[in-house]
Amino acid sequence: YVSVRGHKSSFYKKAGKKWLIEKLAIRLLYNRSNGVIAASQGIAEDLVTQLGVAKEKVSTIPNYYDFEDICAKSKESTGSYETLLHDHQVIIANGRLSVPKGYHHLLKIFNELRKRKAGLKLIIMGDGELYEDLVEMVKELGMNLHTWKEGRAVTASFDVYLTGFVNN
Repeated sequence: YVSVRGHKSSFYKKAGKKWLIEKLAIRLLYNRSNGVIAASQGIAEDLVTQLGVAKEKVSTIPNYYDFEDICAKSKESTGSYETLLHDHQVIIANGRLSVPKGYHHLLKIFNELRKRKAGLKLIIMGDGELYEDLVEMVKELGMNLHTWKEGRAVTASFDVYLTGFVNN
């Protein structure tokens, strides 16, 4: 069996010839396996429609979530973001910074929303291959950006906050 945890086709879009070879290898090897287990329905569809894996080979087993742990952690301090979360309306997105997550759409929508709702903030929790692209897009849209890589203090003067990976 093969376990697939991410959208393979979008991860390798920029890889050129390497991606073509890998795509062919995935199609051949995954179709010869006993089965392919995807972490979501979206990943399962990607395997079938973009990579040519036989539909009957693919099963979905969603990620496990420990709801008791999530509830316990929701009561913990959010550290330097505590005041921001208390004093402002905040949209929070959490996940790997990758194409399938659609953060470029979120940034465009948020940019329009903040024009209508003063003080609205966006926090994106995660890291990934699109970090630099998202930083550039925030700047191009004329929004003020706070990123964990700069080491500046978290204040309300920013519109978008990239926190990196957060364990809480």
